Amino acid sequence: LEILWVTQAPPEGGRRYDDRLGRAGGLSPEVLAAALRDRGAFADVLRDLDTAETYYRRSRALFVEVDDADGVATLDFRLGLVAHMRGHLDEARRLFEGCLEAFRASGYTVGLIQALTGLGYLDCDCGDEEPGSRRIDEAIELAHEIGWRWFEARTLADRAAYAVSRGRADEADAKARRFLADAWRMSNHQDIVFGLAVLARVAALRGDDNRARTLWASVRAAEQGIGRFGAFDREEYE
Repeated sequence: LEILWVTQAPPEGGRRYDDRLGRAGGLSPEVLAAALRDRGAFADVLRDLDTAETYYRRSRALFVEVDDADGVATLDFRLGLVAHMRGHLDEARRLFEGCLEAFRASGYTVGLIQALTGLGYLDCDCGDEEPGSRRIDEAIELAHEIGWRWFEARTLADRAAYAVSRGRADEADAKARRFLADAWRMSNHQDIVFGLAVLARVAALRGDDNRARTLWASVRAAEQGIGRFGAFDREEYE
């Protein structure tokens, strides 16, 4: 249920997990490790980085205990995300490169997709957009090949936002339309709202004021509390 709550209502997901973790006596280390990892994700998406890191480190220790190499590497990826968001770029790169090597060795495609994406975003933030974009595009194609539609759409959303922030209207428009269609099929409300917002900003870049206002009115009408867009991007887009 992690993806359901991350995409639909992270605070509610956190409350539900807290209730269950409070009654989790007797769980196997493997199940508890996964639950702690998921609980960290709700804090992660809401940018409560201290809480996210705490749960991720507890989860990682349990995956070490049960000798689950892919589980450990997945938590290294998550901790790399936290380091990146804190601006600790050298630490983020060390973690991302380590988990990428681990996933290549094990053949765990989902982990490989995540590691490529993490390194790609880091490259872009460090000014190396060309190699970063290649990594991210590779990850998107791998996600498409294995049918991981949620991750494919989420990554396209981030790429559309990156393009629009740099004034590349045509690129942003194409990527936004692609991920918005996937978000609609999956009933992913947060990304539907985000897609409308990106298209509104594309219209503003193109000087189509009426379209921009109409799309932005749709964003305001469709928002349901604080999610990824409402929490982090809304002021910039407004």
